[in-house]
Amino acid sequence: MEPVLKSTVALVTGASSGIGAAAAVTLAGQGAAVALAARRRDRLDALAASIRESGGTALVLECDITDQPQAADAVQRTVAELGRLDTLINNAGVMLLGPVVGAPLSEWQRRLQPDQARRRRVQRVAPPGAGPAVRAGLAGRAGRDGDRAGRA
Repeated sequence: MEPVLKSTVALVTGASSGIGAAAAVTLAGQGAAVALAARRRDRLDALAASIRESGGTALVLECDITDQPQAADAVQRTVAELGRLDTLINNAGVMLLGPVVGAPLSEWQRRLQPDQARRRRVQRVAPPGAGPAVRAGLAGRAGRDGDRAGRA
């Protein structure tokens, strides 16, 4: 049986670990070429090697999508090097360790800013006709931030 996502391209932000890495592996396993975007190059390289060893296609994009030019470059490089962009998994965020109770407001602001802004930075530079954008929400759970996951 032919892979469901053969001949498609997905960009996964926050791909260096957790949900982002799992999403990238799953998409590649279904035949999509995946662009892996995150700040931790060593983890991206290891993930890309694993995907390639399994017969998939992976592009490493070391970037910080909280920076608009880097977000735009990630989308542009995906299209330039993989030929198109069909699916965006908008997963990048900041994970703060420690208890929630008593956490300083500045820590919450640091946590929320990338989560809110990342959607706009990457999606607004996605080419017209790009497929669905899936967002992983607060605490890494899809849709927990009040947004619908899987919105086109």
